[in-house]
Amino acid sequence: MKENRPEPAEKAAPKEAKKPASSVIPLFAGFSQEEFNAFTKVMNVHPLPAGVSIVEQHDEGKSVYIIASGSVKVYTTLLSGERVDLAVLRSGDFFGEMSFLTGKPRTATVETAEDSVILEVTEEKLREVVSQRPNILDVLRKYSEMRSKGTTEKILESNR
Repeated sequence: MKENRPEPAEKAAPKEAKKPASSVIPLFAGFSQEEFNAFTKVMNVHPLPAGVSIVEQHDEGKSVYIIASGSVKVYTTLLSGERVDLAVLRSGDFFGEMSFLTGKPRTATVETAEDSVILEVTEEKLREVVSQRPNILDVLRKYSEMRSKGTTEKILESNR
């Protein structure tokens, strides 16, 4: 008699019910699973312990980073030397888009809050993808505007 075992959820769920990995990351919404898989092959993978700076405020750099697992703290340091915590980003979130879009130095420091795996997309690779999928630029701009506004609000709050 055949043993009655439950099937793994992956096999049991109908195909259309399964979300592609790309749908979890706003930057890649609209990618087919194949496009997403191909793109992830050109990313640099950085497994990092807690407390490591990934980008530093005022540094040059235009890579965009995606958090595959773990979390990061985002903060800025005012001219007075006061540190203002801006955000905690988690798996599926991304950062670095402001420098990519503007070409200006980093506006905040981002460091791992716990052991994390960070995916880096270099400026060159991201520009290639943007040329094929211009909607990515819209997503980057939207997040950049939201974050810029949020940063201004946090700095104003810290001065009260």
